[in-house]
Amino acid sequence: VSPIRGQISSELERQGTYVSRKPVTRYYCISCAIHRGIVRPRAEEERKLTRTTRTQRGIPLKFLKKQIV
Repeated sequence: VSPIRGQISSELERQGTYVSRKPVTRYYCISCAIHRGIVRPRAEEERKLTRTTRTQRGIPLKFLKKQIV
């Protein structure tokens, strides 16, 4: 966010002036981000996939611990 707005800012930058800007990070809940168009909803089939099925990992660690003991 720049402290100087509009045409004054663009005019000063054309003349070679450095106008500092402060980066702004905004956090939105998922429904608000979808409503604002920041993210798009995933397809129904893609939503059904879990992280483990997407990465195709093997057996979860909790099952391996039972086999070792």
